[in-house]
Amino acid sequence: MMMIEKLLSHRLRGFGSPENTAGAMRAACGVGIRYLEIDTRVSPDGTIYVRHNPWSSLPRSMRAVPSGVRASKDSSPRERGSLFPLEEALRLFSDCSNASQRLCIDIKDYGFEHLHLELVRRAGLEQRVSFVSWIPQTILRLHLLGTTSPLVLSYVDLVRFGWLGRAADRAIAGCCAPFGWFVFLGRNRCTEAPGSFARGYQHGLICVGLPAALVDVLSNSRGGICVQRRLVNGKLIARCLDLGLELWTFSVRTKASFVRYARQPGVKVVFCDRAEEIARALNQPDISGSGRDST
Repeated sequence: MMMIEKLLSHRLRGFGSPENTAGAMRAACGVGIRYLEIDTRVSPDGTIYVRHNPWSSLPRSMRAVPSGVRASKDSSPRERGSLFPLEEALRLFSDCSNASQRLCIDIKDYGFEHLHLELVRRAGLEQRVSFVSWIPQTILRLHLLGTTSPLVLSYVDLVRFGWLGRAADRAIAGCCAPFGWFVFLGRNRCTEAPGSFARGYQHGLICVGLPAALVDVLSNSRGGICVQRRLVNGKLIARCLDLGLELWTFSVRTKASFVRYARQPGVKVVFCDRAEEIARALNQPDISGSGRDST
Protein backbone atom coordinates (compact mmCIF):
# COMPACT_ATOMS: atom_id res chain seq x y z
CA MET A 1 0.00 0.00 0.00
CA MET A 2 1.44 3.37 -1.03
CA MET A 3 1.90 5.88 1.76
CA ILE A 4 -0.28 8.50 0.13
CA GLU A 5 -3.22 6.07 0.28
CA LYS A 6 -3.07 6.33 4.09
CA LEU A 7 -3.64 10.09 4.01
CA LEU A 8 -6.80 11.40 5.69
CA SER A 9 -7.93 15.02 5.62
CA HIS A 10 -8.85 15.76 9.24
CA ARG A 11 -12.05 17.87 9.40
CA LEU A 12 -11.27 18.94 5.80
CA ARG A 13 -8.63 21.24 7.28
CA GLY A 14 -6.44 23.11 4.85
CA PHE A 15 -9.07 23.12 2.11
CA GLY A 16 -10.85 26.25 3.23
CA SER A 17 -11.52 28.35 6.29
CA PRO A 18 -13.26 27.40 8.43
CA GLU A 19 -13.03 23.60 8.52
CA ASN A 20 -15.97 21.21 8.04
CA THR A 21 -17.63 23.35 5.34
CA ALA A 22 -19.09 22.82 1.87
CA GLY A 23 -16.27 24.76 0.22
CA ALA A 24 -13.66 22.64 1.96
CA MET A 25 -15.51 19.48 0.91
CA ARG A 26 -15.50 20.51 -2.75
CA ALA A 27 -11.81 21.37 -2.66
CA ALA A 28 -10.82 18.14 -0.89
CA CYS A 29 -12.81 16.03 -3.34
CA GLY A 30 -11.09 17.82 -6.22
CA VAL A 31 -7.62 17.00 -4.93
CA GLY A 32 -8.48 13.29 -4.75
CA ILE A 33 -7.16 12.50 -1.25
CA ARG A 34 -8.27 8.98 -0.29
CA TYR A 35 -9.95 9.66 3.07
CA LEU A 36 -12.04 12.73 3.93
CA GLU A 37 -13.19 13.13 7.53
CA ILE A 38 -16.04 15.24 8.89
CA ASP A 39 -17.61 15.56 12.36
CA THR A 40 -21.32 15.68 13.11
CA ARG A 41 -23.35 17.30 15.87
CA VAL A 42 -27.09 17.36 16.37
CA SER A 43 -28.73 20.78 16.72
CA PRO A 44 -31.43 21.54 19.29
CA ASP A 45 -34.10 20.93 16.62
CA GLY A 46 -32.69 17.48 15.80
CA THR A 47 -30.92 18.35 12.54
CA ILE A 48 -27.52 16.74 11.95
CA TYR A 49 -24.85 19.23 10.95
CA VAL A 50 -21.20 18.90 10.00
CA ARG A 51 -19.63 20.42 13.10
CA HIS A 52 -17.02 19.50 15.69
CA ASN A 53 -17.76 21.44 18.87
CA PRO A 54 -20.84 20.76 21.03
CA TRP A 55 -23.96 22.61 20.03
CA SER A 56 -24.46 23.62 23.66
CA SER A 57 -21.52 26.00 23.29
CA LEU A 58 -23.75 28.25 21.18
CA PRO A 59 -25.79 30.98 22.88
CA ARG A 60 -29.31 29.86 23.82
CA SER A 61 -30.75 32.51 21.55
CA MET A 62 -29.16 31.02 18.45
CA ARG A 63 -31.28 28.76 16.26
CA ALA A 64 -30.33 26.45 13.43
CA VAL A 65 -30.34 28.32 10.12
CA PRO A 66 -30.14 26.97 6.59
CA SER A 67 -26.77 26.31 4.95
CA GLY A 68 -25.41 29.49 3.42
CA VAL A 69 -26.51 31.76 6.26
CA ARG A 70 -23.69 33.12 8.36
CA ALA A 71 -23.52 31.99 12.00
CA SER A 72 -22.51 35.30 13.53
CA LYS A 73 -21.99 34.05 17.08
CA ASP A 74 -20.27 30.68 17.06
CA SER A 75 -18.15 29.11 19.77
CA SER A 76 -14.94 30.32 18.14
CA PRO A 77 -13.96 32.57 15.23
CA ARG A 78 -12.29 29.57 13.60
CA GLU A 79 -15.65 27.79 13.30
CA ARG A 80 -17.71 30.72 12.05
CA GLY A 81 -19.30 30.11 8.69
CA SER A 82 -22.21 28.41 7.03
CA LEU A 83 -24.03 25.68 8.91
CA PHE A 84 -23.52 22.58 6.79
CA PRO A 85 -26.17 19.84 7.05
CA LEU A 86 -24.94 16.26 6.83
CA GLU A 87 -27.52 15.59 4.12
CA GLU A 88 -25.93 18.30 1.97
CA ALA A 89 -22.42 17.01 2.74
CA LEU A 90 -23.36 13.52 1.57
CA ARG A 91 -24.88 14.86 -1.64
CA LEU A 92 -21.78 16.97 -2.27
CA PHE A 93 -19.43 14.04 -1.64
CA SER A 94 -21.46 11.85 -3.98
CA ASP A 95 -21.38 14.47 -6.74
CA CYS A 96 -17.78 15.68 -6.44
CA SER A 97 -15.64 12.74 -5.25
CA ASN A 98 -14.05 9.99 -7.29
CA ALA A 99 -14.86 6.32 -6.77
CA SER A 100 -11.70 5.61 -4.76
CA GLN A 101 -12.40 8.25 -2.10
CA ARG A 102 -14.01 7.40 1.25
CA LEU A 103 -15.92 9.64 3.63
CA CYS A 104 -15.30 9.13 7.35
CA ILE A 105 -18.12 10.43 9.55
CA ASP A 106 -17.10 11.07 13.16
CA ILE A 107 -20.31 11.02 15.22
CA LYS A 108 -20.03 13.27 18.30
CA ASP A 109 -23.55 12.95 19.79
CA TYR A 110 -25.23 9.73 20.89
CA GLY A 111 -28.81 8.75 20.09
CA PHE A 112 -29.05 9.67 16.41
CA GLU A 113 -27.24 6.73 14.85
CA HIS A 114 -30.36 5.63 12.97
CA LEU A 115 -30.67 9.06 11.34
CA HIS A 116 -27.02 9.03 10.28
CA LEU A 117 -27.44 5.62 8.73
CA GLU A 118 -30.70 6.60 7.05
CA LEU A 119 -29.08 9.63 5.41
CA VAL A 120 -26.06 7.63 4.28
CA ARG A 121 -28.24 4.90 2.78
CA ARG A 122 -30.51 7.44 1.10
CA ALA A 123 -27.42 8.94 -0.55
CA GLY A 124 -26.29 5.48 -1.71
CA LEU A 125 -22.97 5.81 0.12
CA GLU A 126 -22.97 3.04 2.72
CA GLN A 127 -20.18 1.20 0.87
CA ARG A 128 -18.04 4.35 0.68
CA VAL A 129 -18.51 5.56 4.27
CA SER A 130 -16.70 4.62 7.47
CA PHE A 131 -18.34 5.54 10.75
CA VAL A 132 -15.96 6.81 13.42
CA SER A 133 -16.81 7.75 17.00
CA TRP A 134 -15.34 8.38 20.44
CA ILE A 135 -18.60 7.02 21.86
CA PRO A 136 -18.41 3.21 22.21
CA GLN A 137 -22.18 3.04 22.61
CA THR A 138 -22.55 4.66 19.19
CA ILE A 139 -20.36 1.99 17.62
CA LEU A 140 -22.44 -0.75 19.25
CA ARG A 141 -25.68 0.92 18.18
CA LEU A 142 -24.58 1.19 14.54
CA HIS A 143 -23.72 -2.51 14.62
CA LEU A 144 -27.19 -3.37 15.95
CA LEU A 145 -28.72 -1.27 13.18
CA GLY A 146 -27.02 -3.55 10.67
CA THR A 147 -24.74 -1.13 8.86
CA THR A 148 -22.29 -2.60 6.36
CA SER A 149 -19.94 0.37 6.76
CA PRO A 150 -16.66 -0.20 8.64
CA LEU A 151 -16.75 1.00 12.26
CA VAL A 152 -13.80 2.72 13.92
CA LEU A 153 -13.62 3.52 17.65
CA SER A 154 -11.41 6.35 18.87
CA TYR A 155 -10.16 5.93 22.43
CA VAL A 156 -7.16 6.32 24.74
CA ASP A 157 -5.20 3.06 24.91
CA LEU A 158 -2.88 2.84 27.93
CA VAL A 159 -0.92 -0.21 26.77
CA ARG A 160 2.31 1.66 26.20
CA PHE A 161 2.43 2.73 29.87
CA GLY A 162 2.94 -0.84 31.12
CA TRP A 163 2.08 -1.55 34.76
CA LEU A 164 1.11 2.07 35.33
CA GLY A 165 -1.41 1.89 32.49
CA ARG A 166 -2.86 -1.35 33.84
CA ALA A 167 -3.20 0.18 37.31
CA ALA A 168 -4.97 3.22 35.86
CA ASP A 169 -7.26 0.94 33.87
CA ARG A 170 -8.33 -0.89 37.03
CA ALA A 171 -8.76 2.36 38.97
CA ILE A 172 -11.11 3.99 36.47
CA ALA A 173 -12.87 0.88 35.12
CA GLY A 174 -16.22 1.91 36.60
CA CYS A 175 -15.93 5.65 36.00
CA CYS A 176 -18.09 7.95 33.91
CA ALA A 177 -16.74 11.34 34.92
CA PRO A 178 -17.35 14.75 33.32
CA PHE A 179 -14.62 17.37 33.22
CA GLY A 180 -15.93 20.49 31.51
CA TRP A 181 -17.32 19.31 28.19
CA PHE A 182 -15.21 16.12 28.29
CA VAL A 183 -16.60 12.83 29.61
CA PHE A 184 -14.13 10.11 30.56
CA LEU A 185 -15.28 6.49 30.50
CA GLY A 186 -13.80 3.38 32.06
CA ARG A 187 -14.07 0.00 30.38
CA ASN A 188 -17.04 -1.14 32.49
CA ARG A 189 -19.13 1.84 31.40
CA CYS A 190 -18.69 1.51 27.64
CA THR A 191 -21.91 -0.43 26.96
CA GLU A 192 -24.34 1.54 29.16
CA ALA A 193 -26.44 4.26 27.55
CA PRO A 194 -24.69 7.60 28.27
CA GLY A 195 -27.82 9.19 29.74
CA SER A 196 -27.38 12.91 30.40
CA PHE A 197 -23.96 12.77 28.71
CA ALA A 198 -25.42 11.68 25.36
CA ARG A 199 -25.19 15.07 23.64
CA GLY A 200 -22.99 18.12 23.88
CA TYR A 201 -19.82 16.42 25.13
CA GLN A 202 -16.53 15.04 23.88
CA HIS A 203 -16.30 11.44 25.06
CA GLY A 204 -13.17 9.41 25.74
CA LEU A 205 -12.89 5.74 26.67
CA ILE A 206 -9.66 5.12 28.62
CA CYS A 207 -8.41 1.56 29.06
CA VAL A 208 -5.76 -1.04 28.23
CA GLY A 209 -7.13 -2.89 25.25
CA LEU A 210 -10.85 -3.15 24.59
CA PRO A 211 -13.67 -5.32 25.97
CA ALA A 212 -14.21 -8.41 23.81
CA ALA A 213 -17.68 -7.27 22.71
CA LEU A 214 -16.25 -4.12 21.13
CA VAL A 215 -13.37 -6.00 19.52
CA ASP A 216 -15.81 -8.41 17.89
CA VAL A 217 -17.99 -5.62 16.52
CA LEU A 218 -15.04 -3.66 15.15
CA SER A 219 -13.30 -6.62 13.53
CA ASN A 220 -16.52 -8.02 12.03
CA SER A 221 -17.21 -4.64 10.45
CA ARG A 222 -13.74 -4.60 8.84
CA GLY A 223 -12.98 -1.54 10.94
CA GLY A 224 -10.69 -0.92 13.87
CA ILE A 225 -9.41 1.64 16.35
CA CYS A 226 -8.09 5.19 16.20
CA VAL A 227 -5.57 6.49 18.76
CA GLN A 228 -3.45 9.57 19.31
CA ARG A 229 -0.16 9.17 17.44
CA ARG A 230 2.01 9.13 20.58
CA LEU A 231 0.16 5.99 21.71
CA VAL A 232 1.21 4.01 18.62
CA ASN A 233 3.89 1.43 19.44
CA GLY A 234 4.90 -2.09 18.53
CA LYS A 235 2.65 -3.75 21.12
CA LEU A 236 -0.44 -1.94 19.90
CA ILE A 237 0.35 -2.66 16.24
CA ALA A 238 0.90 -6.35 16.97
CA ARG A 239 -2.31 -6.59 18.97
CA CYS A 240 -4.33 -4.98 16.17
CA LEU A 241 -2.87 -7.41 13.65
CA ASP A 242 -3.71 -10.36 15.93
CA LEU A 243 -7.29 -9.16 16.43
CA GLY A 244 -7.92 -8.22 12.81
CA LEU A 245 -8.34 -4.51 13.59
CA GLU A 246 -7.22 -1.61 11.45
CA LEU A 247 -5.08 0.95 13.27
CA TRP A 248 -5.76 4.63 12.57
CA THR A 249 -3.86 7.48 14.22
CA PHE A 250 -4.28 11.25 14.64
CA SER A 251 -3.10 13.84 13.86
CA VAL A 252 -0.05 15.25 12.07
CA ARG A 253 0.74 18.54 10.36
CA THR A 254 4.05 17.91 8.59
CA LYS A 255 5.29 15.59 5.87
CA ALA A 256 7.97 14.21 8.19
CA SER A 257 5.44 13.20 10.83
CA PHE A 258 3.11 11.71 8.25
CA VAL A 259 5.90 9.62 6.75
CA ARG A 260 6.99 8.45 10.22
CA TYR A 261 3.61 6.86 10.91
CA ALA A 262 2.57 5.93 7.37
CA ARG A 263 5.76 3.88 6.94
CA GLN A 264 4.70 1.53 9.72
CA PRO A 265 3.01 -1.43 8.01
CA GLY A 266 0.46 -1.84 10.80
CA VAL A 267 -0.91 1.70 10.44
CA LYS A 268 -3.81 1.95 8.00
CA VAL A 269 -4.81 5.65 8.13
CA VAL A 270 -3.07 8.83 9.34
CA PHE A 271 -5.16 11.91 10.15
CA CYS A 272 -3.55 15.05 8.71
CA ASP A 273 -4.35 18.69 9.38
CA ARG A 274 -2.59 19.83 6.19
CA ALA A 275 -3.45 16.99 3.86
CA GLU A 276 -3.13 18.97 0.63
CA GLU A 277 0.35 20.22 1.54
CA ILE A 278 1.46 16.76 2.57
CA ALA A 279 0.08 15.16 -0.61
CA ARG A 280 1.93 17.73 -2.71
CA ALA A 281 5.15 17.21 -0.72
CA LEU A 282 4.96 13.44 -1.13
CA ASN A 283 5.29 13.91 -4.89
CA GLN A 284 8.68 15.57 -4.40
CA PRO A 285 11.85 13.43 -4.65
CA ASP A 286 12.90 13.72 -0.98
CA ILE A 287 10.34 12.06 1.29
CA SER A 288 12.44 12.28 4.45
CA GLY A 289 10.93 15.67 5.22
CA SER A 290 11.91 18.08 7.92
CA GLY A 291 10.20 19.60 10.90
CA ARG A 292 8.25 18.11 13.74
CA ASP A 293 4.76 18.46 15.07
CA SER A 294 4.74 20.40 18.31
CA THR A 295 1.92 18.40 19.90
